[in-house]
Amino acid sequence: MEKESATLVCDVNDKDADVKWWHDGIQIKIDGKKFIAEAENRRRRLIINSAKLEDHGEYKCTTKDDQTLAQLIVDGPQLMQLFFQID
Repeated sequence: MEKESATLVCDVNDKDADVKWWHDGIQIKIDGKKFIAEAENRRRRLIINSAKLEDHGEYKCTTKDDQTLAQLIVDGPQLMQLFFQID
């Protein structure tokens, strides 16, 4: 739902891997307000606070070795997250 938070998750092979997050092909600036990145062992999370319709789209979590794709759908009455693993 619009204005709710969304959390995208990806697991990486190397717990020390440098991860970049992308939205529709544009690298996300992790600002600690709208976008928050978290790391716990091999798991990485991108939290999108107060999701808006413009946050709808394809998200990608990348390292030098692999990537994970997710589709975030922001709708008036509901927020849906679809995840796809790419090796």
